[in-house]
Amino acid sequence: MSVAGSSVVVMDERQSRARRVADELRAAVVAERKAEAHKLKLVCDLADAYRSVVPLLEVPGGPRLVSGGADGTVDVDDFLIQELHPLLGVGPAAAWRLLRLAVNLRDRHPKAWKLVQDGVVPAWQGRVIAEDCQHLSRDAAAWVDEKIAVAVVTLAWPRVRRRLAGLIVQADTEAAADRIVKARRDRFVRIDHGPDGISWLTAQLATADAVRLGEAIGHLAHSLLSEPGYPGSPDEARADALGILATPVADGTSPTQAGADQTLPGSQPGLRLPRPADAVLVVHLDRDDVAHPGSIAAVGRVEGPGGLDAIGPVLLDQIRELLAHRNVKVLPVLDLAGDPAVDAYEIPTRIRHHVILRDQYSVFPYATTRARACDLDHTIPWRADGPPGQTRPSRLGPLSRREHRAKTHGGWQTRQPRPGVFIWTSPLGYRYQVDQQGTHTLPDQPTRPPAPHATKLHLRR
Repeated sequence: MSVAGSSVVVMDERQSRARRVADELRAAVVAERKAEAHKLKLVCDLADAYRSVVPLLEVPGGPRLVSGGADGTVDVDDFLIQELHPLLGVGPAAAWRLLRLAVNLRDRHPKAWKLVQDGVVPAWQGRVIAEDCQHLSRDAAAWVDEKIAVAVVTLAWPRVRRRLAGLIVQADTEAAADRIVKARRDRFVRIDHGPDGISWLTAQLATADAVRLGEAIGHLAHSLLSEPGYPGSPDEARADALGILATPVADGTSPTQAGADQTLPGSQPGLRLPRPADAVLVVHLDRDDVAHPGSIAAVGRVEGPGGLDAIGPVLLDQIRELLAHRNVKVLPVLDLAGDPAVDAYEIPTRIRHHVILRDQYSVFPYATTRARACDLDHTIPWRADGPPGQTRPSRLGPLSRREHRAKTHGGWQTRQPRPGVFIWTSPLGYRYQVDQQGTHTLPDQPTRPPAPHATKLHLRR
């Protein structure tokens, strides 16, 4: 119906209810946009404020200013990330990425930043713009920002991305040509292991190599599908084909299909594949396992080079499959409940192995670095005039080099009340407990005035 030239929508009860729900949804979307925008602003504000928390002393390993993002962004304290990523509940890499994108968006894309802060554009779209332009100079990024500001409001996001890609090329054609050359140097193959015996293969290849690999997989998959009784779908056949290509025969020569005498289509005579890396087998048992052998679950964890380290928990049958073509070394049993000690500062191999097996990862809050790639830090600093037995698992914990520096020079404090349990206090007073279960946020300690400069130096020793 029409009233005074304007239309009025008449709704029944069901339509009215749906409209109320839709209105609530729209309000939730607006609130989410404002919250995410505010989060980006607070990350930038903390980066600005944190530069004065820890004095920038000229000492080896001490805090220093580093670039917060791309060309034209503010410098930040490199210890900021140790404060930031526990606050966000994410690993340091994710926190670094958010920080870079936030300061890039604020300092290099003022129009897009304002649209995000006004709630007109979702924060994630602003972050994508900042990320896609991070290789550009500040002036080139500002030019793209000026051109994309209208499109990001009026166009569907896929169209924005296409327009953005074109503007980035226009902004710096020489850089675009260099990226084509660099792209060939950025080729990679990555394997990410998931649950249930399944892994994901991601690769960036030269197009010609990708085509040839696709043809080889397709040819072999077609042969599998042509075999009577093959149970899989076409997608399964392609996955099986890639697995067959990766399986060496016993003497390490051309890959062949298991049980077949024929060389696979496309393989070259005399092609030799490297032998799989050696494996170390460690058997973990606790008191309940020993007391009740029938209770031992047929589950294990695989560690080692060549991507094995990321596989995680697997069934013992899968371990047999993974170790089938490898030389296996069985280590002596370690009692992780023990606390062997030495007097020297240097950490013997047996104690290092003990701590790595106990903690598995860095013991910094929400850390993601595997213990094998970490320094082993003395939780209580080792003293030449100290008591005997200072180097022992109950006084050691794995830390990445940056986390180690943050503990030594960045105002972080930690203690290990029990072996493998670490209580951390950040320079801003936030407290965390790290144990074999992960990171737990603890009640904050009451704030107090900062210590004198000389005291801060003493704490950093």
